[in-house]
Amino acid sequence: MKRLSFLLVALLFIAALAPLSVQAQAADKSTVTSAFFEAEPQGLDPQAVQTLDEFQAVYNIYEGLVTYDPKTLEPIPLLAEKWDISKDSLVYTFHLRKGVKFHNGREMTADDVKFSLERLGNPDTGTSYTSLMLNSVKGFAEMRDKDKKAKTLDGVKVIDPQTVEITLTAPVGSFLKQLTMPGGFIVPKEATTDAKAFAQKPVGTGAYKLKEWVRQDHMTLEANADYWGGAPAVKTATIRVIAQTSQQVIEYEGGNIDIALAPETELNRLKGDAKLSKELQSVPIQSTFFFRVNLKDPVTGKAEVRQAIAYAIDRDAIIKTVLAGQGVPAQGLFPPGFSAFDKSYNPYPHDIAKAKDLLAKAGYANGVDVEIRTGQVETELRVVTAIQQQLADVGIRIKINSTDASLYSKDRGECKMQLGTISYSQDYADADDFTPQLFRTSGGLMKCGYDSYPGATDIQKALADASAMPLGADRDAAYRKIEKQAIDLAVIIPIYHGTRTVLVNPRLTGTVVDSNSIVQFKAIKVS
Repeated sequence: MKRLSFLLVALLFIAALAPLSVQAQAADKSTVTSAFFEAEPQGLDPQAVQTLDEFQAVYNIYEGLVTYDPKTLEPIPLLAEKWDISKDSLVYTFHLRKGVKFHNGREMTADDVKFSLERLGNPDTGTSYTSLMLNSVKGFAEMRDKDKKAKTLDGVKVIDPQTVEITLTAPVGSFLKQLTMPGGFIVPKEATTDAKAFAQKPVGTGAYKLKEWVRQDHMTLEANADYWGGAPAVKTATIRVIAQTSQQVIEYEGGNIDIALAPETELNRLKGDAKLSKELQSVPIQSTFFFRVNLKDPVTGKAEVRQAIAYAIDRDAIIKTVLAGQGVPAQGLFPPGFSAFDKSYNPYPHDIAKAKDLLAKAGYANGVDVEIRTGQVETELRVVTAIQQQLADVGIRIKINSTDASLYSKDRGECKMQLGTISYSQDYADADDFTPQLFRTSGGLMKCGYDSYPGATDIQKALADASAMPLGADRDAAYRKIEKQAIDLAVIIPIYHGTRTVLVNPRLTGTVVDSNSIVQFKAIKVS
């Protein structure tokens, strides 16, 4: 399961459990509040969380062996202060920090690491899609096998209280990045006996403890006095349930909140305001909005038709008008924050004449009818409508078929479409999290022909080779080559990489919203 829908994040910081006055804010600068992204979490069990809203909370309460640099998204030490990787890239030895305590006061050890990863591997408790990080760990397949039902991960071995060893079945260059996902967060065994209760009363090693959770209203986190990383500047963090994001700008302008999502409808006004324009910040969303293609369809199965569509789309115009600047043109699959992103790759500049020529070569000099399937997300519908108008200029007559998300998802899984919208955001910041969109031997992608288009076999082998390579320039180059081979054939049609714009009170500095779309309160400084 991936976060396929474009998550419109509603972020706002307030100075108490309910909206406070400016005077109250000034009296307690160490208290900030954010809103949940779409809805409050169902639970806070890191081995079970599924949504960005749940991630928002658990990233503040729990920690894993590895985290990501908030700007580069590269893996950096967290509960493991360092690690060693064997020459064959199969064995990772993690050396744990000393003196790290859970919120219940007990010191964390390597036994907790083994327990947590086996809890993720157990299909009864490891229900999060982030369990994919264990796919390459020795013994995971046996834990998930309905007949074997193994109780332990053979690939996780405790060497001593401060050292744990993880053995893979095959080299995976992105393994450290995968460990940054919530499923790999470390939990104490004694707190998880009752999984349902644990999901409501979490115990981690993070900079914040859960103080209060009032359903459909707010969740309050308080700074962990024993946090190994030192006391954070934000002492109290309240995450509120706010249904209407349109109220955010009003609250911000009234001095009641510290950060607010700036919706597309407000951007022009805000950019024209002398004061507020200086308080706008653009935050990249590591995502790509693109068209998936039925490569077996008589029309869209022709490379020239797909390429004509790609040339006919004016991405700059869409971003400027429809998205009000919240995005950057996408020519490839990988978003700009990834190390494999190639800013020089520009295979499909807007070119009406080229599009018409390709369409004629495909046998459609007089135009052709194409249907685009999509859900009912307002922004995506507006983008598709703009593309409908642009493609009309080259003779491609677009019919938009918009249905509810469940029906669209079902039909997409059966590839009952010619083109279909996909908004794909990262699970972890690596190219191999995105490349399954270029090749797949099962599910809807296979039914759309993503296992058998010209060059697919070569791409399959190249993907396997690239995935096994260690992180670095050579690996990035290998992924760029794969991307070029697939995109030059227009097996997907990229449109834009998302960004969101937020209003941030100047009193908040540091990383307010990181490149993974998470607010980690410990990274925020207040003045």
